[in-house]
Amino acid sequence: MVQLLQHSHLHTVFAAATTTIGVGQFPRRRAKFPTSLVLLPRCTSSSSSSSGAPMDANPPTTAMYPLHRCKTIYLVRHAQGVHNVEGEKDHSAYMSPQLFDAHLTPLGWNQVDCLREHVKKSGLAQKIELVITSPLLR
Repeated sequence: MVQLLQHSHLHTVFAAATTTIGVGQFPRRRAKFPTSLVLLPRCTSSSSSSSGAPMDANPPTTAMYPLHRCKTIYLVRHAQGVHNVEGEKDHSAYMSPQLFDAHLTPLGWNQVDCLREHVKKSGLAQKIELVITSPLLR
């Protein structure tokens, strides 16, 4: 299950995947990163929104793996880009080669700044182990 948190002052969405990946279900002899992963029920939900309320309204639950053996995946959608603005006017603009690697709009840069502050204030920045990004500018 994926919970979405939408800030009223933002037009971007911060998503936290409450499904976690169990670590250790693969024998230690295997490669450090298995070629396939098994998604398991979440161990607990410890993330919170900027208001301090949990992102997931469900109470913490236990699963077949203890919390220290689970990973939480956070998905963050890119901020508003020029392609989003043009695509709202004309959907075919999304297919334009000129907009493939679109820059952010001023609102998009504001969204980035607000999300950066949220991650910093919430303490999430201290918990992140790995960040994977697209090579696109947005």
